[in-house]
Amino acid sequence: MLAIIVLQLAHGGSDDTPVVTLASASLDSSATALAGAPAELVVGGSGSADDGHDHDHGGGDGHDDVHQYWSTIPSSPSSYVIDVGDKLIFKYTAYHNVYLMPSEAAYEACDFSNATELASTSHGGGSGEMPNLYETIVTAAGKLYVACQVGNHCGTGQKVAISVTEHNEESAAPRLTVRGSACCLPRWRASGWVGGGEGQQ
Repeated sequence: MLAIIVLQLAHGGSDDTPVVTLASASLDSSATALAGAPAELVVGGSGSADDGHDHDHGGGDGHDDVHQYWSTIPSSPSSYVIDVGDKLIFKYTAYHNVYLMPSEAAYEACDFSNATELASTSHGGGSGEMPNLYETIVTAAGKLYVACQVGNHCGTGQKVAISVTEHNEESAAPRLTVRGSACCLPRWRASGWVGGGEGQQ
């Protein structure tokens, strides 16, 4: 399958540097690729945060939906930096899914008309409170925009932007502009977080 790549201009940079928005052809979920990943990132971290999203979905056993990992609304953190070849892991409940957005504009507007479903509400592979598990390796540098398509989850912040860079041990996290203010995003390495703002090591 040929990779479909969209070029767009990065916002927040003074030089309008082109950013490559990655398509699903830049993701590899084969067992061989997953086994060879040098590092992994669980989207949503440890999943211990209380997101304050307290309505009852009628979870699998009749209790509230568990809002941890990818199921957290809004997603926290909402941006990541990883290397080409790293493994992305989405753990989530049956009340969420995983969609790859075709562009930054679609991501910002939560427009799923041309989005690609990567994993459904019944994807499986997980366990316990998180019955769904989607894992993939990113095979190219660029930007991934991922969101949940269920209800108004994207509109209330269940979405992440993932910058994928070529591996460079010496590089620090890049300076990016997020919602008008400069911040330094943490970079995930096999040894843990590198760079980033206060509280990220």
